[in-house]
Amino acid sequence: MLSSFLTESDLLAGPDHPGRILLAVSGGVDSVVMAHLYRAAGRDCAVAHCNFNLRGEASDADARLVRQLSKDFGFTYHEITFQTREYAEKWKLSTQMAARRLRYEWFSELADTYAYDLIAVAHHADDQVETVLLNLVRGAGVKGLRGMLPRNGRIIRPLLNFSRGQIEQYAAENGLVWREDQSNRDVYYRRNRIRQEVVPVLRKINPSLTSTVGNVAERVRGAELLLEHALVSWEKEAVSEHDGEIRIEIDAVRNAVSPAFQLHRIVEPFGFSYRQAKEIAGTLDGLSGKIFLSATHRIVKDRNTLILAGIERETALTDRREIEVVYFEKPENFEARATGNVAYFDADRLHLPLALRNWEPGDAFSPYGMKGRKKKVSDLLIDLKIDLVAKSRVRVLTDREGCIVWLVGIRGGHAARVTPETTRIAKVSISEG
Repeated sequence: MLSSFLTESDLLAGPDHPGRILLAVSGGVDSVVMAHLYRAAGRDCAVAHCNFNLRGEASDADARLVRQLSKDFGFTYHEITFQTREYAEKWKLSTQMAARRLRYEWFSELADTYAYDLIAVAHHADDQVETVLLNLVRGAGVKGLRGMLPRNGRIIRPLLNFSRGQIEQYAAENGLVWREDQSNRDVYYRRNRIRQEVVPVLRKINPSLTSTVGNVAERVRGAELLLEHALVSWEKEAVSEHDGEIRIEIDAVRNAVSPAFQLHRIVEPFGFSYRQAKEIAGTLDGLSGKIFLSATHRIVKDRNTLILAGIERETALTDRREIEVVYFEKPENFEARATGNVAYFDADRLHLPLALRNWEPGDAFSPYGMKGRKKKVSDLLIDLKIDLVAKSRVRVLTDREGCIVWLVGIRGGHAARVTPETTRIAKVSISEG
């Protein structure tokens, strides 16, 4: 039954899965059975085995078994040893998460280097039960409750519809040899606790727990596809991008069917939690200026827009910059037009040295055309309808007296302007340092 289903499902020999397949084989019964099935199907395969160096001689014994199995099956064999504990400590990860990251990065490298079309892993239906329950406990959304996918990019899971009992029966019937990982019994790990303490209780309530959770996960996957279609259409109206910033129309969120849920869909990839999305959605009718932070990004509520930008874009304002001043005689019919980070001044009215800084509350200067009358920088930015995130990046150029001579990229000052009487021009350029 197991081998016939796999063949019929195209996960072994069907036209949707041509080419070479890399098999992730740990030495446990699940991956050994998977390798045996692919060999029986006559597929062009290779085996990848990770020694995580966590169980001493037991880890080495796993590697020896998989190495011999690959030789017996005629599969190309790849093996790697990781210093998993050191890696976990360096990146502040749990041992299990470190091992997961290491192995999938290596599998991807192998697939790229040796042109493997697919990477097969041996997750089965009981793994799916544990995954869905763990995600539920963690408070996962739709993606968590649909569990693992039969195919996700290059990753395929050909055993996902079969229970561990069915897999063990196949192994026994075919005289296969495998190794048991004793750490799978350690309830220190949350997945093991779910497996040994939670699942048995749930099976007493529902003996068909594995198939029931599998059916639920499949239905949630269907709902996810339908939801994805609706959200993509909504995002086209609600979201735009300008100069690396993401702008979300407040009215689109306010009028959404589920404001917090739909907003979270947009901001989750930038490190914002669902709780934060609910909080943001609750402030849509409040005053502008409210700021919400993730580890890497911030969202600022402007008048009609939520502006999402990387924090690094703003902190970069304090980086070193070079101010270059070039003097030349004023040409006939010269027009002193500022463009971006370049501006022109009357050289005799521009008092060096110059300095560049972020603007500050209380800053005031005489903008060009106001004939010496001062205006607060903050008021000018409001008049020009410059949004809150852009305001945070505005810089001012000051002279030796600390007076503002240029609101960089926005407006020059009146005092050092080029006039018909100007004879010498100072061209000021600001370059990134």
